[in-house]
Amino acid sequence: MKRHLIIVLLIGLILTGCGRDISSVESSMIGHWKETFNDGETGEIYISKDKFITVINGTKMTYEYKIVSENDKKKEISFVTKGAEDDSIKYEQKFLNKKMTKLNSTVDALNMKLGGRKGDETLDLIESLATSLNVDTHVTTKWKYVDGKTQP
Repeated sequence: MKRHLIIVLLIGLILTGCGRDISSVESSMIGHWKETFNDGETGEIYISKDKFITVINGTKMTYEYKIVSENDKKKEISFVTKGAEDDSIKYEQKFLNKKMTKLNSTVDALNMKLGGRKGDETLDLIESLATSLNVDTHVTTKWKYVDGKTQP
């Protein structure tokens, strides 16, 4: 009986040691996430220590990213992605549970830098209208952790 109990305890310790690193918000980001937009559409996100990959509607985009700020107590992190065409997007994320498997991810649509420019005349007009009408340009999506994969 004691032998069985020891074996069960050892297996438990081994399995616990093989788990995901959630010791910080930065390490908790690593892995494969399912992103759900407000309209119900979904995308896949893969994050490694140096790459941020999105797969939305079958289109794969690969970015480098840089952590801007992190607060382990508040379970918050901000980072900026940089793509091949000098695109950049700033993400602000808030983990919603202790297991670090759910988070809200917010992007300010007007501060996206696409195609190497912050915007063009059309985007400048939209920004002006949004400001004058006091429209919130922040887009928040829900992310759910899937597994430890860092590549599609």
